[in-house]
Amino acid sequence: ITKEDLGIDSDFKEKIMEKVYLVIHTAADVSHVGDYAKYHKTNVLGTENLINFVKEKNGIRFCYVSTLSMSGSYVPGFKKYIVRENNLEFGQTFESFYDQSKFEAEKIVRKNIENGLDAVIFRFGNLIGASDNNYTFQRNKETNAFYNYLRSIIKTGSNWGINADFNLSPI
Repeated sequence: ITKEDLGIDSDFKEKIMEKVYLVIHTAADVSHVGDYAKYHKTNVLGTENLINFVKEKNGIRFCYVSTLSMSGSYVPGFKKYIVRENNLEFGQTFESFYDQSKFEAEKIVRKNIENGLDAVIFRFGNLIGASDNNYTFQRNKETNAFYNYLRSIIKTGSNWGINADFNLSPI
């Protein structure tokens, strides 16, 4: 998704365009480790590239999978805040480039919706793989901040007094 025209040749693209009526955009760099350019390339530019692909043919619906992390980690002057579906920008700050890039990508999707794109946005929490099979959903468990936090709670038996709710979306 990071390449112009999604990196596919024109003949194959023409065949795809004949049949496609829905694009579900779930691709993202979710590693939480790296510089901003890495996240911008996949999460922001990749989203723009997919939207441009969708806009080439009328009648394609675009479903964007965002994240609750777009709400940021802190809003100056507030200890707690509620984020609703129609909220996007409300002064939030970001602790990670992942969160910031997903926020910026969602802004692009919303701008295109305002300009006529048939699209919906879904915001999920932490997507967690099934624990009862051998399917490997999370490929970056060693560097994933949320997995590491859960692992440390399990190993130490302590959450260090952090009173936090978790939003889990089992896969």
